[in-house]
Amino acid sequence: MKTAHVLTILATTAMIAAPATLPAQTATAQSYVEIEDDALMVMPFNLSVDQIDDYDVIGSTGEKVGEIEEVLADATGTPVAVVIETEGFLGLGDEDVIVALDQLELVDGAFRINLTEEELEALPKWDD
Repeated sequence: MKTAHVLTILATTAMIAAPATLPAQTATAQSYVEIEDDALMVMPFNLSVDQIDDYDVIGSTGEKVGEIEEVLADATGTPVAVVIETEGFLGLGDEDVIVALDQLELVDGAFRINLTEEELEALPKWDD
């Protein structure tokens, strides 16, 4: 009888002690803020926030997957990600997704991202 009681207490304690997990999209999106200072430089591209805005983003198969809409910062104010507005059919299904700067490469006047369509769809969403 005592063993069952101890196991119940341990299970209850584990449930209370375990942190509540949020979907990765929500937790990640909430950790960013939109950068309002258009003159702020975004490394490693050596471009300002204003210069990066509206750049095309090319996917792994060479087609345009969207364009950069926002530059996001972490809690310290450092640029760490961008919001890409993905293109849907006839404007339907457009989504704003968050992409870390280290997943982008600036090549021939466009940003390239080496993600499949499925990987793009799985990225955290940005809701401004």
